[in-house]
Amino acid sequence: MPHAASGRQLLRGILREIKHSYNGQMVFTKTPVVRFIFDEFRHNQMTDAQNCAREHEARLLAETYLDYLTNVKEHLTTAHRLSKTMSKSHEMYTQPRS
Repeated sequence: MPHAASGRQLLRGILREIKHSYNGQMVFTKTPVVRFIFDEFRHNQMTDAQNCAREHEARLLAETYLDYLTNVKEHLTTAHRLSKTMSKSHEMYTQPRS
């Protein structure tokens, strides 16, 4: 994720990553985690004239969280592929030889 991403791009990226692991029990935008993220973005929203450490810190935290969610998803898919490969190797070596 580029560090020059706008707040809107960060919000969309975080929501996209959360939606990948969502179970669908209630409306996605009404879930507590989504409400919390919206509230945090609204709370830290600044006008163009304002430039302070709070905005920078919130943006850095959002970028870090998005990177974390993306890397967790990649790790899980890689681990799943590796386990499939390991099980195939195990089957290959445990089959009786003719």
